[in-house]
Amino acid sequence: EIYAKLAAKGFCVITPELEKGTLEQAWSELEELESSKWCVVHPAIQNGLLGPRGSCSIAELESPELNRELRADGEALVRLDGMLTDLGLRTEPYLHDLHVEISHRTIAVAHRTWKPNASDPEDAVLLTEQEASKWLVQVL
Repeated sequence: EIYAKLAAKGFCVITPELEKGTLEQAWSELEELESSKWCVVHPAIQNGLLGPRGSCSIAELESPELNRELRADGEALVRLDGMLTDLGLRTEPYLHDLHVEISHRTIAVAHRTWKPNASDPEDAVLLTEQEASKWLVQVL
């Protein structure tokens, strides 16, 4: 069914079967992330993500290649990140038919939306060559 939706529309909305309290726990873990993990990226990068209002600030989670015990993101975030990996692996056999090529799994990114009383999402952030290269690899 996911394949049919992707082939017809280019996207698919899914409703994962989560254990009770998983989303609440993940929300709590996101609120507890160190403030240093959250950053505002250049508007050009924001537009490639969820837009300046959908990606007002972002936090990169730790690599799924790290041992679960070593990850500090929190149990629910690690579990949700694993579910995303599993979903990607399940769609892999259909990528050729969808004319999609995927070369690697990127690190998960949490997004904070813009709030009217927050700082202006249009504030310019310096886009360095290193930052541009990092995001270019993830979106191409």
